Amino acid sequence: MALIRSQDGNVKVNAPDATPQAISWNGTNQQTVGQVSSWEVTLNNDNQEVTSFTDDFAEYINTTKRWTASVTAFFDPNTAAIGQDEIMECLLPGSFPGTLVGTGDQEAQLLFFFYVDDGQAAGSKDVLYGNALVLSAGIRHTVGDVSRMDVSLQGCGQLVYTTSGT
Repeated sequence: MALIRSQDGNVKVNAPDATPQAISWNGTNQQTVGQVSSWEVTLNNDNQEVTSFTDDFAEYINTTKRWTASVTAFFDPNTAAIGQDEIMECLLPGSFPGTLVGTGDQEAQLLFFFYVDDGQAAGSKDVLYGNALVLSAGIRHTVGDVSRMDVSLQGCGQLVYTTSGT
């Protein structure tokens, strides 16, 4: 069984109107969130009870799907990590030098890429991607530690899993 090393993961962002056909899988139009230490994507099926009077047990059907995500990164808005600026621009429009989010667009979505194995030098890379709203971005500073940024995302529409070309 092949295992994936966790240190090969990554998170990048792009403008929400980018289509998979327009995505450059070598990352030229994806902005790195920068110094990501962890990410998590959670997929859910909503369901509806459809139990009738003659059923002995409750019956359910799946209805819609939804997804959420969280990202933890070392916070440093003064680096080349443009993706952090884009995330903050969603929450504080006009405060950060974001380029993907329009000024004053608090409901802006970003296209997030969650790479499972971005650290591989060559070959295909496994990635989850989809548009999301930034729900929150907490910045924390602790004595004796480094500054961190915890981001919560609400997926908007389909989340796609693919093996990208390089």
